[in-house]
Amino acid sequence: EQAVTKVRITLVGDWSTWGPLVRRGRLERGSGVEDVLVEVLRDADNQDMGRLKADAEVLTLADVPSVLRLLMAARVDGQAVRVYEAFDGVSLAHLVARRAGDRAALPTRVILEIAGAVARALSAVQGGSPSESARIVHPGPALSDVLVDVRGDVKVAGFRVVQADVDP
Repeated sequence: EQAVTKVRITLVGDWSTWGPLVRRGRLERGSGVEDVLVEVLRDADNQDMGRLKADAEVLTLADVPSVLRLLMAARVDGQAVRVYEAFDGVSLAHLVARRAGDRAALPTRVILEIAGAVARALSAVQGGSPSESARIVHPGPALSDVLVDVRGDVKVAGFRVVQADVDP
């Protein structure tokens, strides 16, 4: 018999510097309370929800510092969501748009450091998997999948799980 741990997710604010459907949140569960990022998913039905939860079980095992750690998939107020570790960064899409608005390019050194961090994240995760029947892949990454904080730390979001016998 398995014990059921009660989980509560509360949305506490906007986090549009990652994406328009991302919110700051608080996750309460048996291990305590923690700040999280909550990505609201559009039009996820019950079948999608089952896949999201199965994917989350595999992705939570991928412990790579430069990968935004997925904690779970759930429903909040009837909406399917992915719940990620808190990370106080902005998406590279947001950063590039802001710099373009200021007519200022990112310095080459910064671009190379971000590209290196993204490559390390992809190399550490992609193709490898804690599950024999599935593998972790990334369909991009797009600029919106790359998060950068004020210290220059980089996290990549958007990894997915595919069956081991399927090409991504």
